[in-house]
Amino acid sequence: MSLPSFVVAAVREAMDLELDGGRDGLVFPSTRGTPRSPGGVRQQLRLAQKDIGVDVTPHDVRRTVATQVARATTLAAATALLGHADESTTARHYVQRVHVAPDVRVVIDQLVQRTSATTASGE
Repeated sequence: MSLPSFVVAAVREAMDLELDGGRDGLVFPSTRGTPRSPGGVRQQLRLAQKDIGVDVTPHDVRRTVATQVARATTLAAATALLGHADESTTARHYVQRVHVAPDVRVVIDQLVQRTSATTASGE
């Protein structure tokens, strides 16, 4: 998979810091040189958002990215990105549904005009 440029920049910056990545050579290690726990990542994200009035979780980011990838490319691309076995999981739980009805204003206007004309002619 190709990485977006901001991710490449973040990895390069982290590598320049020469953090102790432990025996696994982690790029973004915890303070003990171990993998970051999901709870620790969520806590750091909460602290970063505390003063700006935003409440975004890692799962929110995952759903947002999946939605944008599916809209810009295909549902299959979003499914592959998330590592799901089939598209139904991605569609059901990750890609935001569009709740916009098709634009049928012309049809409705014509119906109203016909009804008004029929009423006016006394039929």
